[in-house]
Amino acid sequence: MIKSAYRYFSMFLKVLVDRDIRKLVLRKPNSIEIKDVSSAIALSNWLIGAQKIDSDGGYRTYYLDTKWTSSYPETSGYIIPVLLEASKKLHSVEYEKSALIAAEWLLSIQKKEGGWQGGYIHQNRPAIVFNTGQIIRGMLAAFEFTENVRYLESAIRAGNWLTSIQNKKGYWENYVYLNRIRVYDTYVAAPLALLYKATGNEDYKRAAIAQCEWVINEKQQKNGWFSDADNTIKHNDRPILHTLAYTIDGLIETGILLEREDFIKAALIPSKILAGKWELEKCFHGRYNSNWIGSEALITTGSAQIAISFLRLNDFYKDPYWRDMAREILDFLKSIQIIDSTIKEVRGGIFGSFPVWGQYEAFGLPNWANKYFLEGLLMVMPSSGPIIQQSKSTPS
Repeated sequence: MIKSAYRYFSMFLKVLVDRDIRKLVLRKPNSIEIKDVSSAIALSNWLIGAQKIDSDGGYRTYYLDTKWTSSYPETSGYIIPVLLEASKKLHSVEYEKSALIAAEWLLSIQKKEGGWQGGYIHQNRPAIVFNTGQIIRGMLAAFEFTENVRYLESAIRAGNWLTSIQNKKGYWENYVYLNRIRVYDTYVAAPLALLYKATGNEDYKRAAIAQCEWVINEKQQKNGWFSDADNTIKHNDRPILHTLAYTIDGLIETGILLEREDFIKAALIPSKILAGKWELEKCFHGRYNSNWIGSEALITTGSAQIAISFLRLNDFYKDPYWRDMAREILDFLKSIQIIDSTIKEVRGGIFGSFPVWGQYEAFGLPNWANKYFLEGLLMVMPSSGPIIQQSKSTPS
């Protein structure tokens, strides 16, 4: 608490004396419309800049007060498929090269047991379930893009480790952040489902199904809210939108991949509630309690993730309502993207909270916020989004 108060006080002093920082901190949404392509290029370039700070190959995060972090293996993993998609949609070889540099780095730091460490690379932490799942996404995307079998073999080693340590009930209780069982591991189920599709190994499919069924049957309330959804212990009664969105999107993506509409319907309940809140307020709160009462400032990461979930629902149900809602969210995020700052480290990116002093990643541009925002934009560009065979109306 004291450390946090000192940080905010220090930033307040910077606002008083530094005109460029003051403009960033006090910035209001831009009324001038930015085209999707321009926004996506700026985000992609920001991510590449976040990689070039050092030579290891991973992506970093920038804070106005503490500057660049070290590389983050987990987020580097799921940045890979988005930059590979950007290389196709935006016709840039540079984005492709960046993604494959990151893939090679992640190959070099994979643990012997098959997992990847938690936290930033300098923290040298043990392997963590969630982080490993996200890097599987990157390995599979790199394999699909290059047909280099080393990436697939890496993903298989990771998948074997995840299935070997999973509780029979479907959750993970070991090698998890803060040693707490969490429902947002549905976002680990999805890459396991992807690995099943790539290999045909039924163990990955069973593991993905078990995780999602456990969440729906044991942790979801009738109003769609999930218990044990936060990434802290203190605020588990009102989880952040970021991890709620992980849970929702994990159910939708796994449901699509494994043709389990019951997973998608479970995610549809909170999706409808959040869509209703956006319609009324044109904004999300950063946290939601069990009655869906919001608190704290908007989290850009979670907002972009919800837009992605809505786009998946649109693709599945062929209901334009979901695309319209996603479009509104993405347009708002474009209005707060930093396009014209004199501070080169922030130019093109997006802060973690709006306003930037919000409690989630305060005064920082987390690379994952930029990744999810970019992913959402790529999904609404021509010929984007997952290919879904079913055509259904959204259940009432």
